[in-house]
Amino acid sequence: MNGTGVRGISACELEALSTIAAIPHYGPASLTRRLVDQLRQEYPRLPVVTIDNAGDLELPGTAAEIIRPRGNIGFAAAINRAADLALERSARRLWILNNDALPAPGCLDHLIAALDDNPGCALVTALLIDGESSPPVVEAVGSGLNLETGRHRQTGNGEPLEHFAGGLINVQAIPLTCALLRMQAVSDLAARETWPAEVTRLLDEPLFNYFEDMDLCLRLGRLGWTTGCAPAARAVHGVGGSQGGRWSRRRMYYSVRNHLEIIRRHGVPLPPPLRQAREIAIILGYLAMLSSCPPQQRGPVIRGVLEGAKAWYAGETGPAEP
Repeated sequence: MNGTGVRGISACELEALSTIAAIPHYGPASLTRRLVDQLRQEYPRLPVVTIDNAGDLELPGTAAEIIRPRGNIGFAAAINRAADLALERSARRLWILNNDALPAPGCLDHLIAALDDNPGCALVTALLIDGESSPPVVEAVGSGLNLETGRHRQTGNGEPLEHFAGGLINVQAIPLTCALLRMQAVSDLAARETWPAEVTRLLDEPLFNYFEDMDLCLRLGRLGWTTGCAPAARAVHGVGGSQGGRWSRRRMYYSVRNHLEIIRRHGVPLPPPLRQAREIAIILGYLAMLSSCPPQQRGPVIRGVLEGAKAWYAGETGPAEP
């Protein structure tokens, strides 16, 4: 990016403010290449790290660093690898990006400004725009989980973009689609949650994919950190683009399994009959999505929901993909 950022700071100066970009790669390699190319064009000196969960990523001519784990280690473990690297290199911030996200020009500038203006904020997200909507509408400015009922919702979903402006919007949790993490908060978690030496447990790896962001934000909240959205920072998100699409069996499987697990960990304790009713309500909530699902996708959705619920009741975690 030529010119200046939100405070008259040049893009090159912003890049020098100790930020590393981390992109877990899974799904179409074209998505990751597109994102890396965009970051390189706007921020030529920004360190970009990709974690190749698919085992097929090549990025010639980009200078992006590629971490190649043995097989698909999942989103959570991929970001933990990147956080390890950021700690080793004394980075102050980690820019977490889904490979199916496209930040708008100046996105990083606004995210950095939001963290600088709010020293108690650990994580800030861009306003996410639904990449499948026309005209464009908000996908999310954050997310919320009712710890009594278990109901999960995306804050701002479906609202016009112009409804959100101004300074930081405080929310219970944020998606890690296009989010900037303060590394000081990682060190605080490590010290106060007593992680084993040299083990980063920023995100819970057994969750593998989905709801690890909610788990992290709830843990940060217990330690007094806040999370929020900087509406001036924007990114278009192709929902589920790296996981086979919005209605994929895989996405439903992990969403249901991990939703049930997060409410077990963080939810308000209830007597067994009410706890079981809450679990059933969560499962039925996903099946209710069939009313807006394309007919050809209803079979995969049903299978993913039921298999995810079955896996959770069986105590299965990790990459136990249907």
